[in-house]
This record gives sequence, C-alpha cells and structure tokens, in this order.
Amino acid sequence: MVFLAYVGVALITYFVTQFEDSPRYFLLTALLLLLVSGIVQGTAFALIPALSTTESEQAMGNGAIAQLGNLGVTVGPPIFAYAIDLNGSQGLFFVLTGLCVAGCLVAFISRRY
Repeated sequence: MVFLAYVGVALITYFVTQFEDSPRYFLLTALLLLLVSGIVQGTAFALIPALSTTESEQAMGNGAIAQLGNLGVTVGPPIFAYAIDLNGSQGLFFVLTGLCVAGCLVAFISRRY
C-alpha cells in the first residue's frame, strides 16, 4: 500500500507539471496532490500503534515522524526552489519522484515478514 501512495504522489506531481499552463486543471491537480500527500502523512501516524508493541516504541515513533516533518519543512522549500530555478516545474517533478523512489526503497527494505 505504501508503494501505491508513493506512485500516486509521483503521478499526480507529473500531472501538476503538465497542467501548469491551464489554470483550472493546474488548480485541481495541485489540490489533489495536497490531499494525497496529506493522507500519506496522516497514515504514517496512524500506523504507529499497529506497528509498535509498547507505549515507549509508539512515543519514539511519533517523535521520529514529527522530527522528520520538521526536517522536511526546514530543508524542503530551499531544495524545491533550487530545483525549480534550475529546471522549471520539471525540477520539482524530478525531486519529488526521487523522494518517492527513495521512500519505496525504504519501505521495501523495512517490510515485515
């Protein structure tokens, strides 16, 4: 399911970049991207009780996800701005697709048997 979320974010990002010249479609796809990426972040917090057995692990998991969110808020905008400055909207697509591929790899490596 995690793979589907990452593929969805990458695919919607592609459509956002393709519809940048059409204000109506751009707005709709950008809102869809915000919705899907918000759901992905929310499910990360919702999965913690299912994956962690003790309250200590759950607290550490919630803290780790919150700190990674802070890291993303701090580092993300300059990276996105730099990528857009170099390659236009395609730069945003390449950065987000790279992050989605990295997320898929981490999910694959950390899967439970």
